[in-house]
Amino acid sequence: GLKPRFDVGVFGFATEARIDATLRTPALPANPFDQREHRADLGLNIKLRPDNQIWLKVGNGSQDNTLTGPYTSQSTADSLNTTFGTNIFVANGLLDRFYSGVTQNDVQFRHGFTHGATAWTWGLEHSRQTRSGQLVTTFDPVRIAITNTLAIRATDLYVSARTEQAATALQLDLYAQRVSVRRVDRNTLEIVPTAQTFVVDDTDVRQVRTELNPRLGFRWKPAVDQTLRLVAQQWRRPASAGQLGPVDTLGIAPNDSLPSAGGMYRRLRLQYDWQHGRNSFLQFFADHESVDNGLAGQRTAISDFELTQLEGLRNRTEVFSPRADIEQTPIFDRGRVRTLGFAVNQLLSQQQTLSARYLWREGRQQGVHAGLQIPYLPRSYLQLGSHWSLADRWLVGTTATFRSTRFRDDSNLDAVGAGWSFGLTTSWESSDKRFAIQAILDNLLTRSRAGLSPDPHLTLRGTLRF
Repeated sequence: GLKPRFDVGVFGFATEARIDATLRTPALPANPFDQREHRADLGLNIKLRPDNQIWLKVGNGSQDNTLTGPYTSQSTADSLNTTFGTNIFVANGLLDRFYSGVTQNDVQFRHGFTHGATAWTWGLEHSRQTRSGQLVTTFDPVRIAITNTLAIRATDLYVSARTEQAATALQLDLYAQRVSVRRVDRNTLEIVPTAQTFVVDDTDVRQVRTELNPRLGFRWKPAVDQTLRLVAQQWRRPASAGQLGPVDTLGIAPNDSLPSAGGMYRRLRLQYDWQHGRNSFLQFFADHESVDNGLAGQRTAISDFELTQLEGLRNRTEVFSPRADIEQTPIFDRGRVRTLGFAVNQLLSQQQTLSARYLWREGRQQGVHAGLQIPYLPRSYLQLGSHWSLADRWLVGTTATFRSTRFRDDSNLDAVGAGWSFGLTTSWESSDKRFAIQAILDNLLTRSRAGLSPDPHLTLRGTLRF
């Protein structure tokens, strides 16, 4: 980043990552895995006045995953035996090729200014995202090939107005959105000895939607240390990795962990915040959300195989950054979620804090899997934590997280058992802030089946700032 003038700011960001690994699981006993990922963004900020500013950003990125090797799947063998009326297929097969990739680019413009007591924001954004994948497996004498492409183009024109009085605030956003989604699926089955190929599925579907989606928020402070918010949001998720436009409605952001790109999200939320004295903060809320992911929410064998969420292979974020209560992004068609939540933060001393957060959820699917649970949404979620600020710039934190039973898939066939997981984090920083070390020990489970991975994770990181 740089500021060539007092009223002009420019930033550029680029990252390049590659992971070479060998996966060892019951289904993939010894499979080489390769992941390449890059992202680049360039932005400009012009201050016409302190309360009148313009932003412009362009960005693009991609990720590619490849995997080959032996493949064990009893369910695939059973399905083939049922289809052909035989018992010749066994669980041991070959993963000829797995590939999944995503490319994304966007252009975003925003103008914000204040007129009287109202803060105005308007902008225009265009984004594109393409997800493609191929899965080829051989269970002698049959080879199965599955290909899938999902292309999303989105254009958003929005305007936002926010006004505040002594004890009240009101915000109204209007989004004119046009989203085009195209999905192509082709599945073939080949008899290897005779090279006969049969097309099992060959579909090409497109959906185009042009809508006006509003967001409305009202905030009231009955006392200096209390806040009551009522928010209604309707939003179709674009194809961009992020947005320049307003991300929250009076402090409450849409839950972007549920809608896929191109999916419709609706919410009604009532939230009460109370700062009790100088050392305590409490929060209560009731939330109702509905999601329609359309074509992007239809699962395929490629999405079941998806590797882009292998958090154990990724670099961790900052040690004490907030962690999502949903372990991975769920893939589902349509559904509704009702949530009751409670959170408390307590400052015990200048060196120690305590925190607790509880969520009760009822997440049910609609449509094809009506009545089944939405993937990765436990009915009960509880997280307890404590952090210490020690001498010589040391920080230490502990967490204990409980999740009730949930499912990895929208068919509710792959369950993750209920249980606790524990974590320990620590960091140290030099007095000039140039050098830092961090250690994260996570996923310490009392039961091996209580988490997505049965193994604990240890991450060590050193940072040098120039």
